[in-house]
Amino acid sequence: MALPLTAGPLTGSPGATVGAAVAALLALTVAVAIWPAEWAPEEFEHRRLDSIWRELRSDADRFVPWERYAAWAESANGSVVIGLLQLIPVETLVAGAPSPYRWSERRRLGADDIAAAAEVMEALRNEASELELTTERLWREAQEEAELRAHEERLAGIDREAQAHAEDRDAAIRREMDQQEAADKRAEAEAVARALRRA
Repeated sequence: MALPLTAGPLTGSPGATVGAAVAALLALTVAVAIWPAEWAPEEFEHRRLDSIWRELRSDADRFVPWERYAAWAESANGSVVIGLLQLIPVETLVAGAPSPYRWSERRRLGADDIAAAAEVMEALRNEASELELTTERLWREAQEEAELRAHEERLAGIDREAQAHAEDRDAAIRREMDQQEAADKRAEAEAVARALRRA
């Protein structure tokens, strides 16, 4: 705001005021464009969970088509919150959405209850490991079942083609036999007619 007001008196040129006003507007536009926008609550939560996941998992960037899990503990208002972090397989994200992370709080304990917190955390780690193994096993079983169904469908297709080919062949043989029978009848009729003419 001060630039257009001071440009004229400082330079002694009235045109400097116009130039300074244009420069000030341009500077304001650039400042608004590059000023960091505040994250929405959903984006903030996504980034928080993503940073937790990357801290917990050395394979954080590896994509797998089954759900993965991890146990996590954090402090909140003087308590220790223990929960389960779930990563849902999402192949396509548009600007980070939808967030593939799900957080579920399991226990909230006092900061002085260290033994119970350690016990809950260990149990939750075991549960996370079992859940991930189960989801991987179910995914692999579904893949094997899909491959088996596809193989059975291919075999059924081959059987259908073989059946259709056999039916076409039988139909061709029947047509050929019918044509031969008709030709024999015509020849027989011609022979009888010829014999009658000579009699």
